[in-house]
Amino acid sequence: MPKNQGMLFLFDQPGWYSFWMQGMRFPLDIVFLNNGKVMDVASDLPPPSSLSIPAAYIPKAPANQVIELNAGQAQALGWRPGVVIPELVK
Repeated sequence: MPKNQGMLFLFDQPGWYSFWMQGMRFPLDIVFLNNGKVMDVASDLPPPSSLSIPAAYIPKAPANQVIELNAGQAQALGWRPGVVIPELVK
């Protein structure tokens, strides 16, 4: 994934949406948000080995937005539970 970019997933309702990394070839951070407020961060998740079943990551609190970033980006941006990202507030 290009530096300073990510993938944003939007859901109609907050929930415990599960993310897994099948086919990923590089480590990621997964940031779970609810209306722009960070609820949970799964940091520096390694890609699965070719022989393993990918782990599923579920937030600790309901979320309606999820951002996947290159590993280390969430920490570099200061994104941790409780932080509000103004651009994502609904």
